[in-house]
This record gives sequence, structure tokens and C-alpha cells, in this order.
Amino acid sequence: MASQQSLVESQRSLLQSMERLTVVEQQLPEQQVSTNASVERLDRILDYLIRRDGER
Repeated sequence: MASQQSLVESQRSLLQSMERLTVVEQQLPEQQVSTNASVERLDRILDYLIRRDGER
């Protein structure tokens, strides 16, 4: 009986993990777009700072 209870708990835990993974997977494209935009902004800032430093 204890092993069956353990199996049920393991299955429940696995199901919860799979549900969380599905949520994360759905958020990935949005996060990638946000990350790409941040990298582009940082790249522009770096270019600006390098140009400004070169003018001194």
C-alpha cells in the first residue's frame, strides 16, 4: 500500500512539474523577444559610449 501511495505522489509531482514546464515553455518566445530588445539597447549604448570616448 505504501508503494502505491508513493507511486501516486510521484505521478502527481511529475504532472505538476510538466504543467510548470508547459507554462515556462509558453513564456519562452516572449522572454526571447525581451532579451533581444535589451541586447539591442545595450549595443546602442555601448556604441554611443565608444564614439563619445573617441571624441575626447
